[in-house]
Amino acid sequence: MFGLSRIDFFSLSLMIPSFLLAITVHEYAHGWAAYRFGDPTAKNAGRLTLNPLAHLDVLGTLCLLVTGMFGWAKPVPIDARNLRHPDSQMPFISMAGPVSNIILSLLAFILLYILFEFNLIVHIPLPVVVLQFIVNLLQFSLVINVSLAVLNLVPIPPLDGFHVLAYFLPENVVFFMRRYQVIFLILFVILLSQGFLSSAVYAITEKMMSVFK
Repeated sequence: MFGLSRIDFFSLSLMIPSFLLAITVHEYAHGWAAYRFGDPTAKNAGRLTLNPLAHLDVLGTLCLLVTGMFGWAKPVPIDARNLRHPDSQMPFISMAGPVSNIILSLLAFILLYILFEFNLIVHIPLPVVVLQFIVNLLQFSLVINVSLAVLNLVPIPPLDGFHVLAYFLPENVVFFMRRYQVIFLILFVILLSQGFLSSAVYAITEKMMSVFK
């Protein structure tokens, strides 16, 4: 899930491929980590794939396109009973998604840095409009992946950050938070729509993007 401040046709042309890549790698990472720890549920459900169609949630995608503010993918199914050490391995499985988005954002950052630092943007034999689109796509991918990583690490159910935090919390607290996760999620959406959470995302991405100014 992530926040965006505005949307237009040009933004959509950047948003869609960036969003598809971000959520596909994010969900694949969850499934891959679970599989490595002994749970084949995601693989058996056809979710251990880099095909974005396997991970798209219709409502989540429509919500992104209509609002330009937030969207989501289908959670990868995980059966903790198949894990060798479920209590200690679930936090790693939960962290796999955000970590994969951090890696993607760093890759986009490195590519942008190489393009500008070595002035390749001038020497690549492509039309200016194509080069500009590539640069904008990398910048958009950087922002979306940072957004997805940061917002998923917010420690409320059903986000990844909660599953990591749950390992360290008393069982009764975890039960309470899961029981009222709808309320926590509504509060999360309100904070996101009011810009409280997006300010952290913008601060991080602005720092990274300042390298190219």
